[in-house]
Amino acid sequence: MHDRYPLKPDQITDEKPLPSNNHLRRVGKKVMALATAAVAAAVFFGEANNDANAGRGLPNTNIHEASPKTTVTSVTTKDRVVYINEKPAFLFGVWAPKDDWSVDNLGTNVLISHWDTSPENFADSVAGRAWILRYSQPGDSLGKTLPNQIGVAWADEPDGYKIGPQELASTPQDGRLNFQNYLQHIADAGLNTNESARGLYQGYIKNLGRKAVIGFDYYIMNWDSCKFPTTGPGDIYHYTLGTKWVSPKDTPIEVFIETVKLPGSCPVELTPKLVTGEAKAAITAGATWINWWERTGLNTPNATSPKVARAIKSFTEEVHSLSPILLAPQMNEKKIKFLRVEWDDPLKLGGRVVTGKNGKVTNYVIAFNGSDKPLVMEKKLPGLSGGQKVTEAITGKTVVAKNGEVQYTLAAYDWGIFGYTLPLATDGNRQQGR
Repeated sequence: MHDRYPLKPDQITDEKPLPSNNHLRRVGKKVMALATAAVAAAVFFGEANNDANAGRGLPNTNIHEASPKTTVTSVTTKDRVVYINEKPAFLFGVWAPKDDWSVDNLGTNVLISHWDTSPENFADSVAGRAWILRYSQPGDSLGKTLPNQIGVAWADEPDGYKIGPQELASTPQDGRLNFQNYLQHIADAGLNTNESARGLYQGYIKNLGRKAVIGFDYYIMNWDSCKFPTTGPGDIYHYTLGTKWVSPKDTPIEVFIETVKLPGSCPVELTPKLVTGEAKAAITAGATWINWWERTGLNTPNATSPKVARAIKSFTEEVHSLSPILLAPQMNEKKIKFLRVEWDDPLKLGGRVVTGKNGKVTNYVIAFNGSDKPLVMEKKLPGLSGGQKVTEAITGKTVVAKNGEVQYTLAAYDWGIFGYTLPLATDGNRQQGR
């Protein structure tokens, strides 16, 4: 992060490599940058059924997650989730692809075109397998809406190219998404109380209208790992949180994740654990859309190693299986003391709460280990007081809480999702996570 905030539009540059984040690290220590989490009434998950996920601690529901197999008839946003044809979708994408490589090899379900990659060139080849975002600069013709198009990606990194909100016309409100990606400065605007920076980004978001999706790119291991020894995936958690805080409550958050070493960057190997760890950190902080930067430059071919690609595809499958939890509306983490996490604390916390049609509430606490070493989580979970059983949703393992506290070992750059049901006795219990 720049250490020169408050920034004004004419101070923001497109300098590369991206600047360091030491300013935001200091801010994080002072203000205890809070962790994200989620709490939800999950009636949108659909009818209850006795599916295989129930044994893993997943909601005993069928989420009916949106599929690219059908023509797009409607796109909406609610509680930071994109709904396609009235069904929630966890989205994974790439920017300016030349072909459909990422669909087969990374499990992506969104392809974002660029000025030299007309979506018509690959829309047919991915029909039924991925959705399309058409790229547009100010003043461009949008062309016809494609059957699998979910929206428009507008002027990339306008903050980096000194394009202020006043220079960007309000986007057409044609019923599809209006997507825009910024530099990592947006996180500083959210974590700090600087009104100049906050106003800049809120101006961009206002231009996007009701169905906005916003996000950032910051390839932190490439640019910061040789400058700050503590740099790691956990930092992405706080950047995501800051981006979330500068946006309206229904706005979905996307994050670009690095998958390759970039020219002129730090001498770092982007291992499968590092790459998927950054994505897990972003999701813990509330992201519901992950984009992969899978090459060394805009017009270069994919450079992601086979082992990283395999890990990414496996990870996307895991996330889709966890969608009944991860796509739940998010709690106001500023009000929940349990979720307050300091910048340098390796354990990042989030959560979801699923309310069944019978009124039964299940809390899901997400714990991410931002350290490169195993970490023993020892936490008293909200609403627990005795020796209740807690199920880790990814592995299906049962943990017995002791006086409400759960102990669990998390591998390096890995996460756990701990589910437990609250009693129905009082409305206070139903609202435990809010």
